[in-house]
Amino acid sequence: MKTVTDNRGNRNRIPVGQFVPRSWEEQVLKDVAIKLKEPHIDFIKSISDRVGIEVIREACQEYDRAIKAGVEIEKTPGAYFNGIVKKILARKGMTYQNLTRKRR
Repeated sequence: MKTVTDNRGNRNRIPVGQFVPRSWEEQVLKDVAIKLKEPHIDFIKSISDRVGIEVIREACQEYDRAIKAGVEIEKTPGAYFNGIVKKILARKGMTYQNLTRKRR
């Protein structure tokens, strides 16, 4: 039997197909979410809120190059993309932990 708490984690998630971008940055995020086959936009928006759109775009380029080169993704495309973001941050001397969420 389902309870109210069963859906607590999904309650505010926005399906990618229902997300209507209001700026070019949001369109980039939607395009990336579609490419990664993410069911909800929240994952990629959460990353963008922390690292910014330029890191997202850079990670997307690296992801595309890896796919084109035939890299085999062991987990999910989203997890692989997140790993690329972490590598980009490391090259810049940063981590998720020392970034705070940006307010819109």
